[in-house]
Amino acid sequence: MITVILVRHGKAQKGGVGVPDIERHLTEKGLLALSDAYPQTFGALVGDDSTSLEIWRSPAIRAQETAAVIEDALMEVHEGSFAASDHDCLFEQDAQVFLGELEQLIAEKSSEDAHTLICVGHVPFMEDIAHYLTGVDLPFSTGAACAVGLEDTCHPDPVTLRAPGRLLWFVQGPKVN
Repeated sequence: MITVILVRHGKAQKGGVGVPDIERHLTEKGLLALSDAYPQTFGALVGDDSTSLEIWRSPAIRAQETAAVIEDALMEVHEGSFAASDHDCLFEQDAQVFLGELEQLIAEKSSEDAHTLICVGHVPFMEDIAHYLTGVDLPFSTGAACAVGLEDTCHPDPVTLRAPGRLLWFVQGPKVN
């Protein structure tokens, strides 16, 4: 089984004149809130060496910073190693490319015991993908995380149109004043 954890980046700086969207950083309070919350949020992954971990990040700075906080939290609770990589489809919110990459990963990992993929991106994309995979509407606040269990595909059943995954857990992001 593959567990896909969809994460919306933390509280970001407001966009401004002359600041490209991709270059917006997390606010100081947003970064601190994630640092406080994520060890508990990702604590469910504690000590499971048999589970391989991978992080896919949007190339946007705020998503990169959020992924770095997740990596720090994982180093505290996860015994195994993990790889992180940038995926343009998460910033571009390109569902077709994302689902194609996810389907390829599922095909590659089918013989392993367990694999966890953490994807750090943006709304409405994270909400849309969560709905596509589970059939459940989830309102992602900044820093929210949703875990979905997938067996052998990331596409709905062609006959029943049943969602391919099941919602394992959902945690709203930390409040930031």
